[in-house]
Amino acid sequence: ENKILILGGGSNILFTKNFDGLILQNKINLISIINEDNHSTTVEVGGGVNWHDFVLWSVNRNLSGIENLALIPGSVAASPVQNIGAYGMEVKDTITKVHTFDIAQKTKKIFYNKECKFKYRDSIFKSELENKKVITKVEFKLSKTALNIISYGNDSISFDSATGTVYDFRATATATIDSALGFVNSVTLVYGGGGYDSAPSVDFISGRTTAFDSQY
Repeated sequence: ENKILILGGGSNILFTKNFDGLILQNKINLISIINEDNHSTTVEVGGGVNWHDFVLWSVNRNLSGIENLALIPGSVAASPVQNIGAYGMEVKDTITKVHTFDIAQKTKKIFYNKECKFKYRDSIFKSELENKKVITKVEFKLSKTALNIISYGNDSISFDSATGTVYDFRATATATIDSALGFVNSVTLVYGGGGYDSAPSVDFISGRTTAFDSQY
């Protein structure tokens, strides 16, 4: 029986030898609006979509709920596995459904939010269903009104002591993501020396690397 590695973006994977098994990479790249009302928009997103690209897609349409999660590396399929979060937002608060494919049974199953057993940087897909389900698509319900949720520790603004810059998280999703990007880039410049692309290969989201986390 072949070993299976579920690979997303691969940002937290470093091969030191050939992998003796089957590598699966999600290439479902759709983004579709499936429901909309005066207050929110529900979006179905393929698991292969780059997470940061989806954040930008939502912000460009003035949809709020994931803007603080900009620049988190990986794919959309990884977001429910890890229950990614930053600056007061967690992805569990926007996810309505997770579409999966069972590798052994070759069957499809939809998990509703409560069935995902979300916890801090954790979910059912990272525990009892690890390496058993491929996440194919995720549905998100995003707000048409800016949520203005931002925190870092006990503060609602962030101060870069190296430059003296204060990042003010204001009343729109666009302003929030601009400020969050400024803050994240200031951190990567300090630790990586050359911006986001040259940041060290450390998973500061959880510090954990497993096969299923590889849906990043």
